[in-house]
Amino acid sequence: MFGAQRIPVDLQCRVCPRVCKIEIDLEDLSRWEQGEMVQYAFADALGKQYLTPAERELLISGLCDLCLQKLFEGPVRVMPLAPKQGSTTNNE
Repeated sequence: MFGAQRIPVDLQCRVCPRVCKIEIDLEDLSRWEQGEMVQYAFADALGKQYLTPAERELLISGLCDLCLQKLFEGPVRVMPLAPKQGSTTNNE
């Protein structure tokens, strides 16, 4: 859990024949499959994400980074991460 026991996993793009290798913790995969948001499920114990935005998108949509860039004609933009529900922020 929390990326402690990552194993290599091959994922094939749904559009092209490209196979992408990512390293994930199977317990984190299970948390994501049970509804945890992808950016929180694949994070270490301190909350630091260990998958790139492209790797997370490959899990979500099945599209590799190259096909995604072709589809949207540019690199994937990383949106700011919203605070996890229930967490408090100090805006003073």
